[in-house]
Amino acid sequence: MVNFAIAVCLLNSSDCRSTLAAVVLVMQAYVENKVEGLEDQLRKMKTQVDDLTRTNGELVNTRNRVTTENSELQRQIRDLENNYGAFSKNKGQLQTQLDDTKSKLEEEMRVNLYLVSLCLLGPFSPCRSQGLPHSKRKHADVYTECRL
Repeated sequence: MVNFAIAVCLLNSSDCRSTLAAVVLVMQAYVENKVEGLEDQLRKMKTQVDDLTRTNGELVNTRNRVTTENSELQRQIRDLENNYGAFSKNKGQLQTQLDDTKSKLEEEMRVNLYLVSLCLLGPFSPCRSQGLPHSKRKHADVYTECRL
């Protein structure tokens, strides 16, 4: 645009100074307008950078919080898995104890039934041989005698 103004000045030498001054004023206004526009864009970009920086900080804080929560939850999972393993082990031990207790109870029931049948039905019952009613004899004595 300035080259055009100079060319016009050369063609019209008498009006060259006034034309050149007018071109300079037009160019100065154009440049000032452009500078204002660029400054406005710069302010908007700074605002956007500030917003993005704030958002980034919030996201970093959220990531750190989630990472901490994740670590805590993983620790809780490990604890629960360990507790489950101990629970399963205890359950197996208790099941074994229950089975042993059931076997012992069944054996005692067989022995008691055998003793009762000997005392009530047997002709050579230890209860009858001593002349004592069954209710006054000790269980261990009857068991010992019946085993013999």
